[in-house]
Amino acid sequence: MQSAGAITQDAGAKPKVASGQKAAAIYFAWGFLLAFRGFVDLKLRSFHPSQAYFLLGVCLPILLGAVGCLLGLFALFGMKLVGSADYEEIADLGIEQRARDRFDIEVQQLSSLGFGYVFTSGEAMSLVRILLIFPAIVYLQMWMKGEVLVLRGGKLLLAVPVFCSSDGRAFAHPNALGTTFHTAFRSGQVLITKNYKSVCDSCEGPDVVMHASVGTIPGVWQIHEEWLDKLETAANPATRDRSYQAYTDVTHREDSFIKSQR
Repeated sequence: MQSAGAITQDAGAKPKVASGQKAAAIYFAWGFLLAFRGFVDLKLRSFHPSQAYFLLGVCLPILLGAVGCLLGLFALFGMKLVGSADYEEIADLGIEQRARDRFDIEVQQLSSLGFGYVFTSGEAMSLVRILLIFPAIVYLQMWMKGEVLVLRGGKLLLAVPVFCSSDGRAFAHPNALGTTFHTAFRSGQVLITKNYKSVCDSCEGPDVVMHASVGTIPGVWQIHEEWLDKLETAANPATRDRSYQAYTDVTHREDSFIKSQR
Protein backbone atom coordinates (compact mmCIF):
# COMPACT_ATOMS: atom_id res chain seq x y z
CA MET A 1 0.00 0.00 0.00
CA GLN A 2 1.23 3.47 -0.85
CA SER A 3 1.89 5.62 2.21
CA ALA A 4 2.43 9.29 2.96
CA GLY A 5 6.15 8.75 2.57
CA ALA A 6 5.78 7.65 -1.04
CA ILE A 7 8.03 9.23 -3.64
CA THR A 8 6.33 12.17 -5.35
CA GLN A 9 6.85 13.91 -8.64
CA ASP A 10 6.85 17.61 -9.37
CA ALA A 11 3.27 18.78 -9.87
CA GLY A 12 4.44 20.88 -12.79
CA ALA A 13 5.80 17.89 -14.66
CA LYS A 14 3.81 16.83 -17.68
CA PRO A 15 2.26 13.36 -17.50
CA LYS A 16 2.88 10.75 -20.13
CA VAL A 17 0.49 11.17 -23.02
CA ALA A 18 2.01 8.74 -25.49
CA SER A 19 -0.67 6.11 -24.96
CA GLY A 20 -3.47 8.57 -25.79
CA GLN A 21 -1.66 9.84 -28.86
CA LYS A 22 -0.95 6.29 -30.02
CA ALA A 23 -4.59 5.30 -29.63
CA ALA A 24 -5.66 8.44 -31.51
CA ALA A 25 -3.24 7.65 -34.36
CA ILE A 26 -4.62 4.12 -34.65
CA TYR A 27 -8.23 5.31 -34.68
CA PHE A 28 -7.45 8.01 -37.25
CA ALA A 29 -5.57 5.56 -39.48
CA TRP A 30 -8.39 3.04 -39.50
CA GLY A 31 -10.99 5.79 -39.82
CA PHE A 32 -9.39 7.38 -42.88
CA LEU A 33 -8.65 3.98 -44.42
CA LEU A 34 -12.22 2.74 -44.07
CA ALA A 35 -13.74 6.04 -45.22
CA PHE A 36 -11.40 6.13 -48.22
CA ARG A 37 -12.37 2.56 -49.07
CA GLY A 38 -16.05 3.49 -48.90
CA PHE A 39 -15.68 6.53 -51.18
CA VAL A 40 -13.62 4.54 -53.68
CA ASP A 41 -16.30 1.87 -53.80
CA LEU A 42 -18.91 4.58 -54.22
CA LYS A 43 -17.31 5.53 -57.52
CA LEU A 44 -17.31 1.88 -58.53
CA ARG A 45 -20.94 1.34 -57.60
CA SER A 46 -22.04 1.50 -61.22
CA PHE A 47 -20.25 -1.82 -61.73
CA HIS A 48 -21.94 -3.36 -58.70
CA PRO A 49 -25.56 -2.23 -58.81
CA SER A 50 -26.86 -4.44 -55.97
CA GLN A 51 -28.29 -2.73 -52.92
CA ALA A 52 -26.46 -5.15 -50.63
CA TYR A 53 -23.11 -4.09 -52.08
CA PHE A 54 -23.99 -0.42 -51.68
CA LEU A 55 -24.82 -0.94 -48.00
CA LEU A 56 -21.90 -3.23 -47.13
CA GLY A 57 -19.28 -1.94 -49.53
CA VAL A 58 -19.98 1.79 -49.38
CA CYS A 59 -22.15 2.90 -46.46
CA LEU A 60 -20.69 0.60 -43.80
CA PRO A 61 -17.01 1.50 -44.42
CA ILE A 62 -17.83 5.23 -44.48
CA LEU A 63 -19.82 4.93 -41.25
CA LEU A 64 -17.09 2.93 -39.53
CA GLY A 65 -14.51 5.41 -40.80
CA ALA A 66 -16.46 8.31 -39.30
CA VAL A 67 -16.73 6.48 -35.97
CA GLY A 68 -12.99 5.77 -36.04
CA CYS A 69 -12.19 9.45 -36.57
CA LEU A 70 -14.55 10.43 -33.75
CA LEU A 71 -12.84 7.96 -31.41
CA GLY A 72 -9.48 9.34 -32.50
CA LEU A 73 -10.51 12.87 -31.60
CA PHE A 74 -11.86 11.70 -28.26
CA ALA A 75 -8.65 9.78 -27.49
CA LEU A 76 -6.60 12.86 -28.37
CA PHE A 77 -8.60 15.54 -26.59
CA GLY A 78 -10.70 13.55 -24.12
CA MET A 79 -13.08 15.51 -21.95
CA LYS A 80 -11.81 18.82 -23.37
CA LEU A 81 -14.34 18.20 -26.13
CA VAL A 82 -17.13 18.23 -23.57
CA GLY A 83 -16.21 21.69 -22.36
CA SER A 84 -15.67 23.14 -18.92
CA ALA A 85 -17.76 21.69 -16.12
CA ASP A 86 -19.88 23.74 -13.79
CA TYR A 87 -21.59 22.54 -10.63
CA GLU A 88 -25.04 23.02 -9.15
CA GLU A 89 -26.50 21.74 -5.92
CA ILE A 90 -29.47 19.43 -6.43
CA ALA A 91 -32.06 19.88 -3.70
CA ASP A 92 -34.59 17.26 -4.73
CA LEU A 93 -35.25 14.37 -2.35
CA GLY A 94 -36.11 11.94 -5.14
CA ILE A 95 -32.98 12.67 -7.18
CA GLU A 96 -30.81 12.68 -4.05
CA GLN A 97 -32.06 9.21 -3.14
CA ARG A 98 -31.49 7.94 -6.69
CA ALA A 99 -27.91 9.24 -6.58
CA ARG A 100 -27.25 7.48 -3.26
CA ASP A 101 -28.87 4.27 -4.51
CA ARG A 102 -26.64 4.37 -7.61
CA PHE A 103 -23.57 4.21 -5.37
CA ASP A 104 -25.04 2.04 -2.63
CA ILE A 105 -21.84 0.00 -2.05
CA GLU A 106 -19.65 3.11 -1.91
CA VAL A 107 -22.13 4.83 0.42
CA GLN A 108 -21.99 1.90 2.84
CA GLN A 109 -18.18 1.91 2.87
CA LEU A 110 -17.98 5.68 3.41
CA SER A 111 -20.55 5.47 6.20
CA SER A 112 -18.46 2.79 7.93
CA LEU A 113 -15.52 5.23 7.85
CA GLY A 114 -17.52 7.93 9.63
CA PHE A 115 -18.60 9.94 6.58
CA GLY A 116 -22.06 11.46 6.53
CA TYR A 117 -24.16 12.57 3.59
CA VAL A 118 -24.27 16.36 3.13
CA PHE A 119 -25.74 17.10 -0.33
CA THR A 120 -25.98 16.01 -3.96
CA SER A 121 -23.94 17.84 -6.57
CA GLY A 122 -24.71 18.05 -10.26
CA GLU A 123 -21.93 18.43 -12.82
CA ALA A 124 -23.65 20.66 -15.36
CA MET A 125 -23.32 20.93 -19.12
CA SER A 126 -25.38 23.08 -21.47
CA LEU A 127 -27.66 21.10 -23.77
CA VAL A 128 -26.26 23.15 -26.66
CA ARG A 129 -23.00 21.17 -26.32
CA ILE A 130 -24.89 18.00 -27.21
CA LEU A 131 -24.77 19.29 -30.79
CA LEU A 132 -20.98 18.79 -30.71
CA ILE A 133 -21.69 15.01 -30.79
CA PHE A 134 -18.79 14.07 -28.49
CA PRO A 135 -20.58 15.21 -25.34
CA ALA A 136 -23.68 13.39 -26.56
CA ILE A 137 -21.68 10.16 -26.86
CA VAL A 138 -20.16 10.62 -23.40
CA TYR A 139 -23.48 11.30 -21.70
CA LEU A 140 -25.21 8.48 -23.59
CA GLN A 141 -22.58 6.09 -22.24
CA MET A 142 -23.15 7.47 -18.73
CA TRP A 143 -26.90 6.98 -19.06
CA MET A 144 -26.42 3.40 -20.27
CA LYS A 145 -24.22 2.71 -17.22
CA GLY A 146 -26.99 3.84 -14.90
CA GLU A 147 -25.68 7.30 -14.02
CA VAL A 148 -28.29 9.71 -12.65
CA LEU A 149 -28.80 12.44 -15.27
CA VAL A 150 -31.14 15.37 -14.67
CA LEU A 151 -32.49 17.99 -17.09
CA ARG A 152 -32.78 21.42 -15.52
CA GLY A 153 -32.97 24.89 -17.02
CA GLY A 154 -31.40 24.00 -20.36
CA LYS A 155 -28.64 22.01 -18.67
CA LEU A 156 -27.88 18.33 -18.23
CA LEU A 157 -26.72 17.50 -14.70
CA LEU A 158 -24.77 14.41 -13.66
CA ALA A 159 -25.84 13.82 -10.06
CA VAL A 160 -23.41 12.44 -7.46
CA PRO A 161 -23.80 12.25 -3.66
CA VAL A 162 -21.24 14.11 -1.56
CA PHE A 163 -20.17 13.12 1.95
CA CYS A 164 -18.13 14.75 4.70
CA SER A 165 -15.89 13.17 7.32
CA SER A 166 -16.98 13.23 10.95
CA ASP A 167 -14.35 15.84 11.81
CA GLY A 168 -15.29 17.99 8.79
CA ARG A 169 -11.80 17.92 7.28
CA ALA A 170 -12.58 15.99 4.10
CA PHE A 171 -15.23 15.70 1.42
CA ALA A 172 -15.74 12.42 -0.44
CA HIS A 173 -17.75 11.67 -3.52
CA PRO A 174 -18.12 8.50 -5.59
CA ASN A 175 -18.50 8.54 -9.35
CA ALA A 176 -18.41 6.05 -12.21
CA LEU A 177 -14.60 5.80 -12.02
CA GLY A 178 -14.19 5.51 -8.27
CA THR A 179 -14.13 7.67 -5.16
CA THR A 180 -12.33 10.97 -4.57
CA PHE A 181 -11.39 12.56 -1.25
CA HIS A 182 -10.80 16.34 -1.00
CA THR A 183 -9.32 18.49 1.76
CA ALA A 184 -8.66 22.22 1.54
CA PHE A 185 -6.21 24.06 3.80
CA ARG A 186 -6.18 27.64 5.03
CA SER A 187 -3.18 28.40 2.77
CA GLY A 188 -5.25 27.48 -0.28
CA GLN A 189 -3.49 24.16 -0.85
CA VAL A 190 -5.72 21.23 -1.77
CA LEU A 191 -5.19 17.54 -0.99
CA ILE A 192 -6.82 15.14 -3.45
CA THR A 193 -6.77 11.34 -3.16
CA LYS A 194 -8.46 8.93 -5.57
CA ASN A 195 -8.87 5.18 -5.71
CA TYR A 196 -8.53 5.19 -9.51
CA LYS A 197 -5.92 6.40 -12.00
CA SER A 198 -5.80 10.10 -12.91
CA VAL A 199 -3.40 12.56 -14.58
CA CYS A 200 -0.62 11.66 -12.16
CA ASP A 201 -0.10 8.86 -9.67
CA SER A 202 1.64 11.10 -7.16
CA CYS A 203 2.04 14.88 -7.49
CA GLU A 204 3.13 17.22 -4.74
CA GLY A 205 3.20 20.98 -5.23
CA PRO A 206 2.48 24.21 -3.35
CA ASP A 207 -1.12 24.39 -4.59
CA VAL A 208 -2.19 20.77 -5.09
CA VAL A 209 -1.13 17.42 -3.66
CA MET A 210 -2.71 14.54 -5.55
CA HIS A 211 -2.43 10.78 -5.16
CA ALA A 212 -4.29 8.43 -7.46
CA SER A 213 -3.97 4.67 -7.37
CA VAL A 214 -6.29 1.71 -7.75
CA GLY A 215 -7.37 0.53 -4.31
CA THR A 216 -10.22 0.11 -1.86
CA ILE A 217 -12.05 3.05 -0.36
CA PRO A 218 -10.78 2.32 3.19
CA GLY A 219 -7.22 1.91 1.92
CA VAL A 220 -7.23 5.15 -0.03
CA TRP A 221 -8.88 6.99 2.85
CA GLN A 222 -5.97 5.82 5.03
CA ILE A 223 -3.53 7.33 2.54
CA HIS A 224 -5.53 10.57 2.52
CA GLU A 225 -5.52 10.72 6.32
CA GLU A 226 -1.75 10.16 6.44
CA TRP A 227 -1.14 13.03 4.05
CA LEU A 228 -3.70 15.20 5.81
CA ASP A 229 -1.90 14.74 9.13
CA LYS A 230 1.42 15.42 7.40
CA LEU A 231 0.28 18.65 5.73
CA GLU A 232 -1.89 20.10 8.49
CA THR A 233 -0.18 22.42 10.97
CA ALA A 234 -1.33 24.89 13.58
CA ALA A 235 -0.58 27.71 11.14
CA ASN A 236 -2.17 25.90 8.20
CA PRO A 237 -5.14 23.87 9.41
CA ALA A 238 -7.56 21.97 7.22
CA THR A 239 -10.77 23.90 6.67
CA ARG A 240 -13.90 22.44 8.22
CA ASP A 241 -16.42 24.20 6.01
CA ARG A 242 -19.13 21.71 4.99
CA SER A 243 -20.98 24.13 2.69
CA TYR A 244 -21.68 23.47 -0.96
CA GLN A 245 -19.61 26.53 -1.88
CA ALA A 246 -16.59 25.04 -0.11
CA TYR A 247 -17.08 21.80 -2.03
CA THR A 248 -17.35 23.51 -5.43
CA ASP A 249 -14.28 25.62 -4.66
CA VAL A 250 -12.14 22.53 -4.13
CA THR A 251 -13.58 20.69 -7.15
CA HIS A 252 -12.89 23.70 -9.39
CA ARG A 253 -9.32 23.71 -8.09
CA GLU A 254 -9.04 20.04 -9.01
CA ASP A 255 -10.47 20.66 -12.49
CA SER A 256 -7.95 23.45 -13.12
CA PHE A 257 -5.06 21.28 -11.93
CA ILE A 258 -6.07 18.36 -14.15
CA LYS A 259 -6.35 20.66 -17.19
CA SER A 260 -2.89 22.06 -16.47
CA GLN A 261 -1.42 18.56 -16.49
CA ARG A 262 -2.82 17.56 -19.89
